[in-house]
Amino acid sequence: MPFYFRRINIIGKKNIPKEIPVILAPTHSSRWDGLIIADPTGRLVTGRDPIFMVSIDKAKGLQGWFIRRLNRFTINHKNPAVSCFRHGVELMLNRDILVVFTEGNIVHKNQVYTLNTELSRIGLQAESH
Repeated sequence: MPFYFRRINIIGKKNIPKEIPVILAPTHSSRWDGLIIADPTGRLVTGRDPIFMVSIDKAKGLQGWFIRRLNRFTINHKNPAVSCFRHGVELMLNRDILVVFTEGNIVHKNQVYTLNTELSRIGLQAESH
């Protein structure tokens, strides 16, 4: 949907690494965030597709239809499985781009949130391999 978002000026595309694993934890402020993030981090810029960690309850209905078209895997935020953590580590070992909206929901406040400790553990675990 670059035609729809062409008014958005994305600065710093060149700073997204092309060959090393990346964890992106952007602020989730609109339903369009996944599509917006996919443009500067996607195949045309980095040569690879970002993989989104998505809450299982967000992957339902019409919104779920769109989310399923993105490269994603689901997680149950209320009871996260160890397999989700392991999958995140595997993505890092495969030198992928992992995108996680750490708030879990859309946030309309101009506020910085602390990173989820599991997200940090994914990076640290992959680094230790």
